[in-house]
Amino acid sequence: MHGLGEKTSPRIKAGILILIPGVITLLYFSLGSHAGAVAGSFWAILSDYIHLLATSAWVGGLMLLPLVLDSIRGNSSTPERATLGPLFRRYGYLAKFSFFLLLTSGLFNSLVQFPTFASIINTTYGRVLLIKLVAALIVWQFSILSTRILRGKMDAEQFAVNLNLFVQKISQAALIGLVLMLAVAVLVQTQPPKPTSQEVDTSYHNIVKADDLSIHIQVTPNQPGSNQFYVQLFHEDDSPIGDVQLVRLLFNYEDAQVGQANADLTQLGTDVFGIEGVYLNQPGTWTVSVYVRRRGMDDVIADLRVNVPDPAEMIQKTEPFQSPVKTVPVNGI
Repeated sequence: MHGLGEKTSPRIKAGILILIPGVITLLYFSLGSHAGAVAGSFWAILSDYIHLLATSAWVGGLMLLPLVLDSIRGNSSTPERATLGPLFRRYGYLAKFSFFLLLTSGLFNSLVQFPTFASIINTTYGRVLLIKLVAALIVWQFSILSTRILRGKMDAEQFAVNLNLFVQKISQAALIGLVLMLAVAVLVQTQPPKPTSQEVDTSYHNIVKADDLSIHIQVTPNQPGSNQFYVQLFHEDDSPIGDVQLVRLLFNYEDAQVGQANADLTQLGTDVFGIEGVYLNQPGTWTVSVYVRRRGMDDVIADLRVNVPDPAEMIQKTEPFQSPVKTVPVNGI
């Protein structure tokens, strides 16, 4: 046994040397994956990395197992249960722990990438993921059936027959594992579904009262540059407001002296007026005055303070350590 240990020691060292670049490569893939582009990227990348490590340990070990068994049978014409038992147990522990990590990290990754449960069916990313899950379950089922082949008491001859059957089943599982890895390769190249609401609504709405009139004003999208302006005039008791001759907006920028601008609105419907133009050309606080002239009635003017947000402030600031999961579809889980 001492001599065997000395012979295998260089192989173990060589395996470790090969393992280290592989682990680093998987980390590189996780850093460049979809997980790196979401809010809370640290947790998303960590979960993706654990997922890749678990997949490599489980499927990689499964693919190597037939080769290892063939090597053992080549060195011994009649391998005994006592010889293979430790090997099966070690891989069994590794496979179970890896599959547990796959389930937990996979669920977490799905919550990060899918805005709704229906996205699993309605998107290409979700359908590829389902193919991956089916392949994983088939491989896991093959693994369970394979281990049952060698359970129970049997004589040496029956053990040899079952061992051959075990190698066949494991080899089939390894081939399906290749399909699983192919699905993973396609998945990382597929665009994940986008959240249903990425844009922040910055439009301005307000209702003010001036004399007998109620004035509803809307500014869309309320950003520096071109905006749409709508004004609706009404009485609270729905009575006629009279013959409107003119609706004008006056724009005064409070943060600097840029001069006053004005715009005469076009009638769009019954007591509804609108215009589009570059009248709010700076972020900050604006005083927008609504001037209304009606035939045979006193003119009406109402002032409103409109805060135009800075586009730089509209970019959602994300921290790598914040939660990457926005909503949890409890029913779906």
